[in-house]
Amino acid sequence: MDEKEFFSQLQELIAEEDDAKTEIFLKKYLAWADRNQKYDFYVVICQNLISLYRSEKSYEKASDVGEDMLMLMEELHMEDETAYADALVSVAAVCRESGKAQEAAELYKKAQPVFENAGDEAAKDLAYMELLLGLGECGVLLGNSEDALHAYEQAAGLIQSQYGKNEAYRVVTANCAAICDTLKDPEKAAWFRRELTDEHDGE
Repeated sequence: MDEKEFFSQLQELIAEEDDAKTEIFLKKYLAWADRNQKYDFYVVICQNLISLYRSEKSYEKASDVGEDMLMLMEELHMEDETAYADALVSVAAVCRESGKAQEAAELYKKAQPVFENAGDEAAKDLAYMELLLGLGECGVLLGNSEDALHAYEQAAGLIQSQYGKNEAYRVVTANCAAICDTLKDPEKAAWFRRELTDEHDGE
């Protein structure tokens, strides 16, 4: 089975909204990819399984798959590749959503230099955007307001450069303003709120 055929069948299953059947399908081809040493394909299937389990809030299953995926990629010495950073972000999201903010933050920070070393390509990777937003959320949850602000500021800049001052930009900017209130920096909070007002007025 090639990836095109795999994704065609997967989309049909997703359209049926039968999670149990989708899980069986993914696990079947995960075993096939493992047996045939199709490791890139193995990682793709793992990512899809993690997405499925996240949607079901089956975080323990998602964590198990993520652990296997990272272990394989480390055995293949893929730590400097953006695919590995993407995998770290997926596992970090599982940790964050299951209430393990500290563990999630550590995984996000582990992935960050891999993206940054990729240069301009990192800015095009949606996983890098997810990383920055995840770091911001973890910073808030852990009471690390300065870390949260730094991550959200980076995310806002990336969103603006890629998509303009859209709704996502407004949400992140509002988060920055709220964090500045926490940090007792009214001048910077006012600047972020002007960004919101100026963009709204321009519509």
